[in-house]
Amino acid sequence: MQAVYTTPMAQWIVEGFENDLVRLEFGDRLLDFPRHLLPDIKVGDVLLLKQQGSWFRFVVDRETTELLKQETREALADLNAHAPEGDIKI
Repeated sequence: MQAVYTTPMAQWIVEGFENDLVRLEFGDRLLDFPRHLLPDIKVGDVLLLKQQGSWFRFVVDRETTELLKQETREALADLNAHAPEGDIKI
């Protein structure tokens, strides 16, 4: 069995879908990836790029995804607490 390594450009965030592509973001880098190769992902998911031998694969990082979602909820709650015009929604 070969060792599995996380690459230096490990955390890609799912930004959206267009046609048959998934748009992934890593910092200022964008990657449009065939959607059929990543069937069970949602916008906002954090994907780790793993290397096993000469193969690379994306794996959903559930822990980081949930952490980012919680941080987003808290930031929206803070904004909404001081928004006289009503709730801000994304």
